[in-house]
Amino acid sequence: MAQLQDVMLDEVLPHEQGCRHEIACLAGRMIVTSQDLTATWQYADCPEREANQ
Repeated sequence: MAQLQDVMLDEVLPHEQGCRHEIACLAGRMIVTSQDLTATWQYADCPEREANQ
């Protein structure tokens, strides 16, 4: 595997087949879609969050 260098983004998102894990680095990115793990959006009550977001 090539050296991807520093990680700029690491996120797990909902996907129609389960979830999608994307890792973006300086020299490339890796995306994995998984059917045996699911992800859903949940509302989080964050006091420090701005009102318009």
